Amino acid sequence: MWFDKLALGQQERVSKNLVEFKNPEKDPEQTKMFLDATLKYASVFTKDGDYRRLTSHTRQTEHDEIRKRLVETNAKNTLEVGLAYGTSALVFAEYHQRAKNTGVCHTAIDPNQYGSGEGHWEGIGVENLKRVGFIRGRNWRLVEKSSVDALPGLSKKLKVDVALIDGYHLFDYTLLDVFYCLKMLKVGGVLIVDDKKMRAIKAVAQYVMRAYKNVVEICPDCQTLLVIRKVRDDDRDWKADEMVNFNLN
Repeated sequence: MWFDKLALGQQERVSKNLVEFKNPEKDPEQTKMFLDATLKYASVFTKDGDYRRLTSHTRQTEHDEIRKRLVETNAKNTLEVGLAYGTSALVFAEYHQRAKNTGVCHTAIDPNQYGSGEGHWEGIGVENLKRVGFIRGRNWRLVEKSSVDALPGLSKKLKVDVALIDGYHLFDYTLLDVFYCLKMLKVGGVLIVDDKKMRAIKAVAQYVMRAYKNVVEICPDCQTLLVIRKVRDDDRDWKADEMVNFNLN
């Protein structure tokens, strides 16, 4: 059962498993077990062990799709927009541990990872990655900026195999995220955009699939994810959008 809020006694039992979790061997199966428990109890904990209900997170079916694309691209470098409590980041960590990738192989962008209150995450995403042996500065980097400020600079120096966008779900922010993530994506790489049923995300998806001739959708049956592969670099000319249907329903 998924709990909206755990009773105090249950919080303490779950806390013992999650707060005290350690994965010194960086075993991917242990990392997956930690993520599975986090999802099962819909629970996360601060560094000091304070309980928080898990919200704003990716689900198991979405994790399976991310894993599939990581494996098929033999991903060495990955990116995500939106860290929050770190559920999707744990999938990336599990993969990189399994692939034995070394160095800083994952980048997460989140201006609100620290701080408290609505839309802030109290450092729990960073802490969860630390609990499974995925260490900031050693295995991954956190960029504490809005994606629209961070991505232009990153796009000049970073190439990635798989990117996940799950950030600020406004049309213009998401379109900018897609534009820069596709610039960063290697040919053959995969871009995943969460929450494709939302009106703004749906409109972005419609425009991208009509206008970008260098990408193909590879999971049309995915209910909540837009999954596209970059098949070549962007070769549109300045008037290409004159042929695009801008009726975004």
